[in-house]
Amino acid sequence: MLGVGGVEDLNRLSCHVPAQGGAARLSWRPLLSASGNEYVYTLALWVVRILIMELSMTRNYFVPLFSSLWRRSLGLLAALLLLPVLLPIPAVAVTVSPAATVANGLQWRLVGPFRGGWATMAVGIPDQPNTFYFGAADGGVWKTTNAGRTWQPLMQHEPAATVGALAIAPSDPQMIYVGTGQVAARYDIAGGDGVYRSINGGKTWTNIGLRHTRHIGRILVDPKNPNRVLVAALGHIFDANPARGVYLTTDGGKHW
Repeated sequence: MLGVGGVEDLNRLSCHVPAQGGAARLSWRPLLSASGNEYVYTLALWVVRILIMELSMTRNYFVPLFSSLWRRSLGLLAALLLLPVLLPIPAVAVTVSPAATVANGLQWRLVGPFRGGWATMAVGIPDQPNTFYFGAADGGVWKTTNAGRTWQPLMQHEPAATVGALAIAPSDPQMIYVGTGQVAARYDIAGGDGVYRSINGGKTWTNIGLRHTRHIGRILVDPKNPNRVLVAALGHIFDANPARGVYLTTDGGKHW
């Protein structure tokens, strides 16, 4: 973890935790109320820090009584004790609700795949809540049927392992379309070789054309007709290319 940041008086704190090849976002509920006691505790910590800092600077841990260091420390302690009386800060006891626990506050978790690489897209199946397909920029397509506990790579023998788009036919979840080629403009961008289709949930794949498009960024499948598909292709990313544009097939990729 690189760090955690927050803003005072906001009700939520977002924590981004970079991990191997990915990131997770955690949302936490506030567990402590912003009472006067918390400000007092914060000031007490600062007093201790100042005292330790000055002792370390003097390199003398046997400071004579009533020295300037002791007088400054006693003055800070006196101000600390008088602060709750002089300022209208309510001294409310810190309470923690049983429901406001870390477990209940956690809303997201990193599910992998651990070596999947840079994620470009993930899609699921509405009536199969534990099944997801994951597309990687240079790692092919992965599948989980247990909500991310285990993942299986699906594109092991295809010449193009870079995925730019991924779509499942709503009317036939066994039919999956994959557009190859990254679409993020980078110096090391990887090109693809068209669109692949699987009719058995990713067990086998067939290239159905548009090899010349190189980079495919979006695929839309007709909700009622799994053979009617729209493909948005970028073409050559650094030059004018007649292959750039939107393509339509009404026969599952036989013609575009």
